[in-house]
Amino acid sequence: MMRNEPQSDLDHNSAQNLIENMEIDFMDAMDTLTAAKLIQAYYTNLQRMPEVPYNVGDLVMLSTLNRQREYLHKSDGRAAKFMPRYDGP
Repeated sequence: MMRNEPQSDLDHNSAQNLIENMEIDFMDAMDTLTAAKLIQAYYTNLQRMPEVPYNVGDLVMLSTLNRQREYLHKSDGRAAKFMPRYDGP
């Protein structure tokens, strides 16, 4: 079985140049995607609310979104639609 060898140095060089160009294009695309990700993170973080400092003894309202399953499994005929949305003072 014979392997297909390049016919000339010209074929070999053109194939090598093609591969190098593809690698450069790939690295450029990765750099562009990374830059876009950083820009998106920057502008997203501008819209975030500042962190609210809570102290011991502060009264807060807690979301009951994750407690719906417990609320529904009680056998008193409740509907999740009428479940309180927040629990607190």
